[in-house]
Amino acid sequence: MTNDIPPESMDEIIKLIGAGQKLEAVKRYKNLRRTSLLEAKNFIEELTDRLEQESPGILAAPSELEEISELIYAGQKLEAVKRYRDQRSTSLVDAKQFVEQLTDELKQKYPDRFSARSTTGCAGLIALIAIALVAATAGLMLSFELKP
Repeated sequence: MTNDIPPESMDEIIKLIGAGQKLEAVKRYKNLRRTSLLEAKNFIEELTDRLEQESPGILAAPSELEEISELIYAGQKLEAVKRYRDQRSTSLVDAKQFVEQLTDELKQKYPDRFSARSTTGCAGLIALIAIALVAATAGLMLSFELKP
């Protein structure tokens, strides 16, 4: 379906979606493909869903990604996970996966930007996950009126 859209136009549509300008993305797609408004709207919704599942970082606003990237460069991955989670209202696991994926990409592209502390912070993240799991387990136990 996207084969007849030039890559630069598709990039533009993705940027519009990422910037929260879905209406503009629908208009752009509609004009490029000369489709109905409904078909364009459906395509943009499907594309948005697919991008959120496959590459959530691609839809992040540039300022959002820059802030998280700077935290990663400074070795503050735990803070990066917290910020991403707050900005996106996502689960801890999803936020951690996003930060790990972004870290890998940044290390490949800009290895010289990482400080000596960039490998620290994993223990804090593991502790945060453990606390979340204990809290969730305790909540389940209380909801079923089980005694620990």
